[in-house]
Amino acid sequence: MAPATPSDETDPKTAHHNHDIGPHPSFIQVAKPYIFEQRLQQCMKATATDEAREDAVRLQGVLWIDAVRRAMQMPVKTFYQAVIYYHRFRLVHAEGEYVNIDAAAAALFAAAKIEDTLKKSKDVLCAAYNLKVPLAEQLSPDDAVFEEPSRRLVGLERLMLEASGFDFRCRDPSRMVVKFGRMGRFPDVEHTVGKLAFQICNDLYRTYAPLKQASSTMAIACIELSARLLQANVDRFRDVVGDAERMRDRWGTGRAEIMGIL
Repeated sequence: MAPATPSDETDPKTAHHNHDIGPHPSFIQVAKPYIFEQRLQQCMKATATDEAREDAVRLQGVLWIDAVRRAMQMPVKTFYQAVIYYHRFRLVHAEGEYVNIDAAAAALFAAAKIEDTLKKSKDVLCAAYNLKVPLAEQLSPDDAVFEEPSRRLVGLERLMLEASGFDFRCRDPSRMVVKFGRMGRFPDVEHTVGKLAFQICNDLYRTYAPLKQASSTMAIACIELSARLLQANVDRFRDVVGDAERMRDRWGTGRAEIMGIL
């Protein structure tokens, strides 16, 4: 097919028609792995999100994902991916359009597929249900009570992937936390610093920080914060990480980004 002539593109009638039908079919939009703080605020404003309530609802969803993935013995990487999907979904859809726990379940269901820890939708719902009841009252995934929630979850999964721009990449800062912890060589408290940093890294996903910063930034910030909380000497660690130029070239981050995470 021959390309359109310049006169066609500038014709008011044609331009109005093209505006109605949307972008050209060959237009490709690449998924963006990071979001600026300004964009986050714009999304919250567009969905009319109350800041105080938003914190409570977000924490509820993340804690639900963490509890259920632990019950299903899923790796922490699946938790990271699920929370990223959950955050992105909530930035696109207003709170009245969905049930918060359903969104958390759909995020975990989608992440389980992507991270090769495949679980059926009924498995996720059953694990969440059994966490709330005594052992004698627990159900199996084949129980009829999960039929309707399962269909609702599968429908939300499509919206979850759309909200993320079908981005299947997953960052795992926990590996870099272990790496930087070994590089720091904190005397006497090396194991303790690394263990606390890992916990801080998991808690970091309760915030929007993973949407804004790279794995190296989050890992360095977690190690430094852990060392300071345990009153360990961070000078050696900062020497290993390097100055501003080396940090940017080798780790792809800077002091400003790390301080933002801290």
